[in-house]
Amino acid sequence: MTCENIREHYLDYMEQSLDPAAATEVESHLHECPTCARELTSLRWTVQTLRALPSVAPPADLRRRVQMQLLPETASPPEPFYQQWLAWLRPRRWAVPAALATGVVAMLLVAVALPSLRNRQLAEKGSASIVASAPPSSAPSAMRDAPAAALPPAREEPPVRIDVFPGRRTTPYTPR
Repeated sequence: MTCENIREHYLDYMEQSLDPAAATEVESHLHECPTCARELTSLRWTVQTLRALPSVAPPADLRRRVQMQLLPETASPPEPFYQQWLAWLRPRRWAVPAALATGVVAMLLVAVALPSLRNRQLAEKGSASIVASAPPSSAPSAMRDAPAAALPPAREEPPVRIDVFPGRRTTPYTPR
């Protein structure tokens, strides 16, 4: 037998569970090979030392802890429905920065939109005053009240451009 084959039989040889022919082969190899004899002596000493140690009782909840670790996470009972909804109400780390960012964006929108709304209101006031100050129609009242088919075709006049805000682009104003 080789050293590798003998190593496989060490424990069986120590417990005397080998058949007599295999036990004789192991003993003859141990007499010829000092390395295997030292390994078997060291193994015997280790086994005797371990057997001499006092036995220790495991903690009372060891079985439960091991079983809980072996069970998959899905085996735990599910949370009640209301607890899942209440979890959304718990404070989050990102909630305060998100609220601050929303406030900053809202303030920027107001700061940008307010001047343009004010300019639009001024433009509407200016065009309303222009329409109010337009001269009354010079057509006779009979023509004003006549149906559209009876009226002569209107002359095409170029639109009159009135700059309410000089330097600002405006739409042309056509008097009616």
